[in-house]
Amino acid sequence: MKLKRIPWDEAVVERFLSEMAATDGIPPLSEHKMVRLGGAVDARTAAWAELGRLVVVSVAALYEGDEPHWALEVAAAGDHRQPSAEQAALSAAESTIPAGAQTSLWVQRADQQEAAEALGYSERRRVLRMDGALPPDPDALPNVALGTIAGTDDEAMITVHNRAFAGHREASGMTRARLAELRSMPWYDSDGVITAEIDGHLAGFCWTKLHADGTGEVYLLAVDPDHRGSGLGELLAATGFASLRRSGARQAMLWVDADNEPAIAVYRRLGLEPTHANVEMAKQRIP
Repeated sequence: MKLKRIPWDEAVVERFLSEMAATDGIPPLSEHKMVRLGGAVDARTAAWAELGRLVVVSVAALYEGDEPHWALEVAAAGDHRQPSAEQAALSAAESTIPAGAQTSLWVQRADQQEAAEALGYSERRRVLRMDGALPPDPDALPNVALGTIAGTDDEAMITVHNRAFAGHREASGMTRARLAELRSMPWYDSDGVITAEIDGHLAGFCWTKLHADGTGEVYLLAVDPDHRGSGLGELLAATGFASLRRSGARQAMLWVDADNEPAIAVYRRLGLEPTHANVEMAKQRIP
């Protein structure tokens, strides 16, 4: 396959990705990468064509948390998913990452994973999508005051988040800028951010998202380590889903690290089960 890099055309790229999502039944790129298609300063985007037709789109996002690295995702047209074509697409996408940078590649298809392994990548992390019916409303916990984000101090949220995700490869290092980015999402609803206070201090929060198809997602859940094992995470998740039901959600979903067994057990108690996996493939350096 001979790929030719072409100028970035946002309308053409969006149409290409929308058609792929409709065919595959899942988005070809994660939301974190999608919001960077417009030219974010911490991203590298590129598109390639074959015989004048757009066939590959890539986006690499810079993470500057506990493990600084570039995270790359590649979307290839359905007729360009044979082993040799996949490898060519991944190799082209690698060229957008600064030389010598630590990098990782996110894949969601077996053929793409095989192509990555042939280029020297190995599995680093697996994230599960869990789906199910909306759970029933939860019972209250003593001494826990539930509310919404209104009036919550940003620094308190950042502190709880970074304590909850300390050492996490991508979620660590929340900043005011990242918090503002989340709030700028078109689906953001301040009433859908549930907070939990204990003795007047923020102990955790749950950020929800209502999808256009009626799926209600627990998008982000953070519990201060001092309160792990107390049932607070389950209470926040169930309260988040209850809020989504009131907003019109008809089913539940979320993403969770495959090695986070305590969280998976909580979500299974709420009636969710794994349905799909995205895999992070790591390569120490791009030559």
